Amino acid sequence: MKYVSYLFFLLFALNAFSQGLSNIAEYDTIFLVLPQNNEFKNIELNFKDFKLSYMGTKTYGSIQYSFNDLASNGKISLNTQDDSSSPYMVKNNITVKGSKFLKTHKNNIITLKEIEKYGYRKLFYETLKVQNRKLHKYYVIYEGDLKKKTIILRQTHPYSFD
Repeated sequence: MKYVSYLFFLLFALNAFSQGLSNIAEYDTIFLVLPQNNEFKNIELNFKDFKLSYMGTKTYGSIQYSFNDLASNGKISLNTQDDSSSPYMVKNNITVKGSKFLKTHKNNIITLKEIEKYGYRKLFYETLKVQNRKLHKYYVIYEGDLKKKTIILRQTHPYSFD
């Protein structure tokens, strides 16, 4: 009887895990919560199957992120940029009310922990199909903004190099 209950729990856990990934793929907009770096220095974070490196610049208010697959040469790059007062810069950032936004979009917000949990390749390549840039819109939310009353959503376009 003990083994039957373990088997039931295992089947339930696997079903719940796969359900989370399929739900993420259904959304047309994906929000990635990533760290912010306003200094001009390269920072690297290592996870079990990928490495995240990012470098920011205060001058242009931009950050370049690179997800590197540790099992192969796969790489996904994306950039964020703060809106500028210059008429030549495209305005693509959106400001939203923090708590209301987080409640409404909790299912299509992806953190680094979730990327590690689902697996880099499985999430980006198999579920979100990041190679096809027309499937989803992507926005980056800086981790520090999650605690603020307003959150800035920075539009980005991931580039896949596989």
